[in-house]
Amino acid sequence: MELEQFRGIKQFKLNPNSDGATVTGANGSGKSTLMAAFLWLLIGKDSQGRENYNIFPLDYNGQRISGCHPTVTAVLDIGDEQTVTLKRCISEVWSKRKGTCESEYKGDATKFTVNEVPVSATEYASRVTELFPAALLPLLLNVAWFSEQTKDYKERRRLLMEQFGDLSQEDVFSAYPKFSKLKTMLGNHSIDEYARICTERRKRYKDALAVLPARIDENRKQLHNLPSADSIHSERSALNVEIAKLRYDIDHITETNARKVLEKEREDIERDLAVLSSKRRTFEVEANAEWVQQHTKHLQEAAAVKQHAQECLSEYQMHLHEITLKYNASIHQRDTLREEWSKKNTEQAVITNICPTCGQALPEEVVEQSFENFNLAKSAALEEIAARGRLASEDVARYSEEMECLRQHIETSAAALQEADEMYQVIQAELPPAIKYDIVEQLDAEESELRNKLQKVIDALTDCSQAAEKQVCDLKKQLNAHLEQADHLTRQLAEIDHNQLLQKRVADLEKEQRETLTALEESEYGLSMCQEFTLASVNMLTEHINTHFTGVRFKLFEPQKNGGIREICEASVDGVPYGTLNTAAKMQANMEIVQAFSRLAGISMPLFLDNRESVTNLVLPDEMQIINLVVEPGLPLGVKGE
Repeated sequence: MELEQFRGIKQFKLNPNSDGATVTGANGSGKSTLMAAFLWLLIGKDSQGRENYNIFPLDYNGQRISGCHPTVTAVLDIGDEQTVTLKRCISEVWSKRKGTCESEYKGDATKFTVNEVPVSATEYASRVTELFPAALLPLLLNVAWFSEQTKDYKERRRLLMEQFGDLSQEDVFSAYPKFSKLKTMLGNHSIDEYARICTERRKRYKDALAVLPARIDENRKQLHNLPSADSIHSERSALNVEIAKLRYDIDHITETNARKVLEKEREDIERDLAVLSSKRRTFEVEANAEWVQQHTKHLQEAAAVKQHAQECLSEYQMHLHEITLKYNASIHQRDTLREEWSKKNTEQAVITNICPTCGQALPEEVVEQSFENFNLAKSAALEEIAARGRLASEDVARYSEEMECLRQHIETSAAALQEADEMYQVIQAELPPAIKYDIVEQLDAEESELRNKLQKVIDALTDCSQAAEKQVCDLKKQLNAHLEQADHLTRQLAEIDHNQLLQKRVADLEKEQRETLTALEESEYGLSMCQEFTLASVNMLTEHINTHFTGVRFKLFEPQKNGGIREICEASVDGVPYGTLNTAAKMQANMEIVQAFSRLAGISMPLFLDNRESVTNLVLPDEMQIINLVVEPGLPLGVKGE
């Protein structure tokens, strides 16, 4: 290898034998520059991958010395008794402008030759790539580059994985039969993809399980205790018969019929009086029958909370009368687009300056192109009447914020319909259950009432005409009461239908809860299997990579407390971390690393060993050409033995 005007070296020739050579010189004499020059020759970069670093000689002020042309030439043995000669030369480009005497610097130009044949940069790079693995050249040339000059552990790890980590997912499945179920679960996904799927599913299922109990409880709270639908249907059928009978009676009452009815009513009352003593005994036994079934279930739950607060105050007073007729037609289309933009901004123009055929004059560029086409059609009709009144002032501020949020939901639905009509007149002014002697008094009152009715019937019999009218009136009252009861039963049936829908919804939600819990367990199982598989994979991968090395061992993964793993890249020799090895052990370990990469790449590059004087006992591989760089204080750059 020969260097000319390369950085601090004016000219130097290195001609090692097959085993290598020892280059000596004081610190700063240019020993490390030899390796940099060889790398630049091959790929035009330094060991950090930079292309634009300076290789020109510098003067005492650190400025580039003009007129130099750094050149590196090397003859390389490529096997089968063949050699290739590579040459890279960079020189300054100067040119003269027309009319000037002085040349002007225009940049640098690089020239390439292969076996003395000039080639382009592309052809040169292609030839180098055929001969050498360009990405590995800094590693293969510099013994310390992998361990000490890479950017970080990630780059070292990447190199190991790319070169030695040829371990497939199928290899792990073959080695661990316990993952056969996981293989089926994966489908077309990778382990990482499936783990992300399981993680996303687990979050989704946990989120769903967090809200499902509340949704189930919310639906359960809406359920009401109601009688069976069959009993209501039966009661309503009987009621319908009574209604039909009452209607028939109302339509067919005459004075004669009225008398018959009154006679029958008298018989009924007398019969009722006859059985009253028996009823008195029965009432004494039943004593209020659980306060009339808890005061008819608290007056049918305060008349279904006063008909759901009068159907939410008539649906917020019919949506505040349809948003006050779309806020008075968006305030009459924003005051008729502000009087059609002040009558189109009080138009004007009316252009002439004569002609109409042909009173002469005109041009002056046809009267300034008819006042620039009447000011571009009055600025496009005043920007289409200011974009239709900025969409009628954004529909008058969105119908004045939906009429102040429907007047605060019509004052919170008229204070929840006056607190559900004062809790339905405090449950229709409840009456506490009477004690036993009160029941007797009640029966006495009933007897008195029956006797009063009987007297009225007797009195009515004296005037059957009036009795007929009164009977019709009484029957109509009964009919209205029956019709109200029929409506009440219809509402109860509607509530039963609603109850059934709620019960089905609760059952569906409970089923969804069970299915979601099962799915959560499956996703957690899948995630656990992925983690186990990953751990098995990294152990196999680490073992696989370490088979390429004899003394050096790499640790590529570190378990975490949360069950995960962290990617690392730590080398050790006999259990001692690289960072704590002595200088000789570090150099020996680095030799082994370079040797492993060289063998895998199927190539042996010259290996530069810097600071070689610091290590005396070093086992060198037979197949590698070693360039020892040894510090000899006070000596210029030279080759030992020459």
